Amino acid sequence: MDQAALGSGSPTIRLVIVPVLISLVVTLWRLTGELLTWSTFIWLLAALTACLQYLGWPQFFKTVLAYGLGARLPVVLIMALAMHGSWGTHYDAIPPGFPEMGWWASFMWLGFFPQLVFWVGFTIVTGAFFGIPAASLVHRRRTAVETAP
Repeated sequence: MDQAALGSGSPTIRLVIVPVLISLVVTLWRLTGELLTWSTFIWLLAALTACLQYLGWPQFFKTVLAYGLGARLPVVLIMALAMHGSWGTHYDAIPPGFPEMGWWASFMWLGFFPQLVFWVGFTIVTGAFFGIPAASLVHRRRTAVETAP
């Protein structure tokens, strides 16, 4: 894989920075975690770790972001329609103990934020766990072929 595909800077250093920054974020949360609700923490962590992935490999981030949004936007649309129309499916199910609120607020808390913040962030971070080793293998293979006599 060429230098332009990974972005500027040393690819190895850039790929190591992301897990280090993720660890830092988790540590900071544990120090201030009492101030946040569990859902808010999960959403913030997913968004922040996904954004940190951008620092390590911007082109890969953009590709996986597009994939994550493409996979989740239809779900968000279906959830909005189901919640507004009270379809009675898992797309508009309200968990036990969830506070009473209008459909728009329920949709934001149960549909929009989980789908477009958590699941897209999760897709980006999980994609990195597979994309980084795959890129490393491809890079090694290309280097071996290019240097072979």
